[in-house]
Amino acid sequence: MEGLGVPGNRTEARRWFEKAAERQHSEAQLQLAKLAQQGIVQSGFVFKDSPGAPDYLQAIQWARKAAEAGNPEAQAYLGYLLSTSPKPFQNLDEAYRWYEQAASAGSPQGSLGLAIMLSSRETSGIEQQEVISHLRIAESAGLPTALYLLGVLHEKGLLVKKNLQEAVAYFRRAAEKANPDAMCSYGVALANGAGVARNVLEGESWLRKSCLAGNAEACYTLGNLVSKDLTADGGLSPNYLEALRWYRNAADKGHSVASRNLGLMYLKGLGAPADLQEAIAWLRESTRLGNKQAQADLANVLVMVGGNQSDLTKSCEVFEKEAQAGNLVAAFNYGICLLNGLGVAKDEAQAAEWLGKAAEAGIANAEYWYARLFAEGRGVPKDSHKARFWVAKAAEKGFPPALVTLGKYLARAFGTEADLVEARIWLERAASLSDPNIVQEARKELDKIAAEPVRPLVV
Repeated sequence: MEGLGVPGNRTEARRWFEKAAERQHSEAQLQLAKLAQQGIVQSGFVFKDSPGAPDYLQAIQWARKAAEAGNPEAQAYLGYLLSTSPKPFQNLDEAYRWYEQAASAGSPQGSLGLAIMLSSRETSGIEQQEVISHLRIAESAGLPTALYLLGVLHEKGLLVKKNLQEAVAYFRRAAEKANPDAMCSYGVALANGAGVARNVLEGESWLRKSCLAGNAEACYTLGNLVSKDLTADGGLSPNYLEALRWYRNAADKGHSVASRNLGLMYLKGLGAPADLQEAIAWLRESTRLGNKQAQADLANVLVMVGGNQSDLTKSCEVFEKEAQAGNLVAAFNYGICLLNGLGVAKDEAQAAEWLGKAAEAGIANAEYWYARLFAEGRGVPKDSHKARFWVAKAAEKGFPPALVTLGKYLARAFGTEADLVEARIWLERAASLSDPNIVQEARKELDKIAAEPVRPLVV
């Protein structure tokens, strides 16, 4: 199996392990359990050398034989299989008993498993001390997972006094033993200067190692790191192309926030050409994984682009639920759905109510749309003064359409006295933006002011 003195051959290794296991050799039985868990199993009369799907049933059967023969390592391994295998194969009570037996026999792996099981349930003060005691035993044996968990406890101040320096020391020791979670935590600590001198480049290096070891959180964190401008700290310049790659790596492993970030990057065209369908697909995936922000983002996109009726209905249901719970951004979005009949029956009066709530909370696009309702008399009586008041609120926040509209109102004495000087200020501000449609509209109004007196708007 290890390629010592002969070419490595797990098929041949497994055949000889089985011969020994049949003669009740507990170490051979344990090796067979590990091979089965790795997917190296017998299929008919042929042994498969390339890993397939894990055979948990066979792994548990062989591990139980070795455990019952009194092998402490096998007892700890059986506890691991019974506590971490898929649900149909789990038996947490039996796993606890085997961990306890292995720990009593002096197995560090047994102590580690027992500590993890104790920490995952409500425990008394005495049992909490047992968690630390068992982790110390596993730590003394140099087990990387024990080192990492002690780091987490010191970082969070759980069961021990909070100590970031001590936490980072544990993370470093576990990282040097190639524990992927520890490499991620140590990388984050270095990048942020938490409990250790800040070193962005070294932090990035540890995060990359963790990513390559398959850690989704490290991939997500690295995506965040490389998408920010850290040159002031002697670190990295923004690299959206690489950020996209790391977010994709994390998203493929089921990381909900990375899936959301990936969708937003495709939506904005960061790191890759803008791709609306790809954006929607990743926002859907993040929503499926339970990310509430992605759910709202997806609803926004579907309303913006005009999804199918089913999508729009679901989006409006999301907005209504969030708006009722006090989310004022959702209140604005729900108001827009009601105003335009997107996924819900058109109701301009209710739209005005929700947009008004969002506007009063200072949300710029809600202020702009609330102003338009007063200007057009939709859902509320026409009122040029209120229209002018709310559009000014939005313009002061730099909301582009409001800049142009306020310029128009000032030029045409709509809801206020005419003021061509002030109108030009707002329109020139709009004309300096990067949005070509806003720029075109602002310049058109500026040309009108320059060419001839502008007639007032009349309600």
